[in-house]
Amino acid sequence: MPYINIKVTKENGEPTAEQKAKLIEGVTNLVSEILGRNKASTVVVIDEVEMDSYGLGGKSITKVRQEQAKLAKKETKQEKAKIAKKEKETKQEKSQKTPKQEKLNQIKKQEKLGSSESKNQKLKDKELKTKELIQDSKTKNRKTKITKEPKPKNIKTKKDKK
Repeated sequence: MPYINIKVTKENGEPTAEQKAKLIEGVTNLVSEILGRNKASTVVVIDEVEMDSYGLGGKSITKVRQEQAKLAKKETKQEKAKIAKKEKETKQEKSQKTPKQEKLNQIKKQEKLGSSESKNQKLKDKELKTKELIQDSKTKNRKTKITKEPKPKNIKTKKDKK
């Protein structure tokens, strides 16, 4: 017969009767499924412990939790201040751009556009050249007739040897 003991701290009206019932049912089903035991023979006990009834690191758990909450709040404020400072710095950097820098950026953009246009023109030129070469080869083939040259009579071939 499995015996399961759950300890839960009492805090702000929790756990409620409904939560305890769900815990008992869920743990019973889990034990039955994993161990293959009958649900009727599984015992689940929930002990409720007052917050000040135990401690952590030599301090009351209530004090430990209060300290953690203060620390988290302080860290959050510091993080927000860091983020705000970074945002302010980036805004200042953007506003401090000189007109020369802006002109340089515009020139660079134009050069990039120009280089892509010249690449497109080069591709078009290559296509035209290949078309011209194809046309030239077609016209040359039409003009020249391919004729077979007669074999010289004094040279023996493999067929003649047999």
